[in-house]
Amino acid sequence: MKKLLVNILRKFFELCARNYFRRNHPKVVVISGSIGKTSTKEAAGVVLAERWRVRKSRGNENSMLGVPFGIVGVEYPGSRRIKNPLVAMKISWQFVKKSFSRDGTEIIVQELGTDSPGEIPHFGKYIKADFAIVTAITPEHMEGFKTIGAIAVEELSVKDYSDHLIINTDDTPKKYLKDLKFTPYVAKSVEAPKLLGRHSQIPVRGAVTLAKLLGMTDEEIARGVKKIEPTKGRMRLFDGINNTKLIDDTYNSS
Repeated sequence: MKKLLVNILRKFFELCARNYFRRNHPKVVVISGSIGKTSTKEAAGVVLAERWRVRKSRGNENSMLGVPFGIVGVEYPGSRRIKNPLVAMKISWQFVKKSFSRDGTEIIVQELGTDSPGEIPHFGKYIKADFAIVTAITPEHMEGFKTIGAIAVEELSVKDYSDHLIINTDDTPKKYLKDLKFTPYVAKSVEAPKLLGRHSQIPVRGAVTLAKLLGMTDEEIARGVKKIEPTKGRMRLFDGINNTKLIDDTYNSS
């Protein structure tokens, strides 16, 4: 019964997301890939905010049920609470109000996740993106996908509902890029001073590539990059006792 309720809610939320797009017409940036989606989304949101009114999905709100929340701008209560009929009714009313409002958002940056084949293509039923960023094609959820080839098909399916594709070619096997029209990540970018570790700068390259394609100036991009901070649980540096330093890299990602 609860599974039926969730499926009904998901379809209703997707319908509201379509209506939101019809009324507001924001530019849409979607982010897929095996790793680095949330960090790339956060970096892109910060940099683009130097020029535009930007809304980015909260946390890693990237599931089949969670994505409409990020698009419409309603806070996701979690998979357990939403099964409560009273919570579901309250949130449904919020979706209705949001879907008919004009909130002034100029760009939406939305993370897309997948646990099994078919989920990334499904988002194309109600999302039409201006840009799609693919962060990497590497092993993830292998119990469902079995092969890297299956993961590539899944993650790269964003091309089917996006006008422009951006790919991190350093972490994507070249054999999956044949016959694809895309823009690779910039080779170098302004480094974000608040990020720890060279690998933490890779999402910044994705954000800078997007910003350049959108026509931002070097000065705007540099200002934005300086404001990028590490995402919770991902290489965050804290002061410890006795002049020690603590690195919080505890997020359980793929």
